[in-house]
Amino acid sequence: MSFMDEMNCDLLLRESITAQPMSPAGYRPIYPVSGPFSSNFLIIECKSSDVLPHWWLGCQASINLLLTPSSYTSTPALTEFLGINCGRGRKTLIEIPPVGQQAYMVILEVPWWFSQISLAVWYYHP
Repeated sequence: MSFMDEMNCDLLLRESITAQPMSPAGYRPIYPVSGPFSSNFLIIECKSSDVLPHWWLGCQASINLLLTPSSYTSTPALTEFLGINCGRGRKTLIEIPPVGQQAYMVILEVPWWFSQISLAVWYYHP
């Protein structure tokens, strides 16, 4: 049985993205990928074969609280709560400290030097 089976994890998102060439020497940046969740644990996987061996960073994960700032508005606002660098070619387990708030949004930002990347995010549910 794998770690993810034992942890009762469900897939939040899976994206395979190819950057658009901008010039012979570069690519347009890959837009951030995001998804809402309500768990205190995430597992993020970043994979790319189109990189140099010494490139460690796969993506930057920003964990945001979904808050309604006042009783006068029903529009939720994102408040950055936690930032994590996720390694390329591995799974990163993130524990989110409980703050009494159970609605979150994860935003994954891909470094500008990637021409292709595959991202997957799982969340734990009891």
